[in-house]
Amino acid sequence: MTAEETGLDINIDEQTFTAQSAAGVVRKAGEKIGDGIEVIASGASKVYGKISGKKNEDIKEPDAEWLP
Repeated sequence: MTAEETGLDINIDEQTFTAQSAAGVVRKAGEKIGDGIEVIASGASKVYGKISGKKNEDIKEPDAEWLP
């Protein structure tokens, strides 16, 4: 099958599997995981607020430092 038949155009060359391309994939995955955690935390905060009757402004996060 050709690219025209399948709609796929996959090219593999000497730049496909490099340390830089692998690092880029890991970075992008890390960003998406971080985004997901942020969404989950925000949702959990809203649920807690509904259950406890507190608004998001009333919920204080503990002092913490995010370490890479």
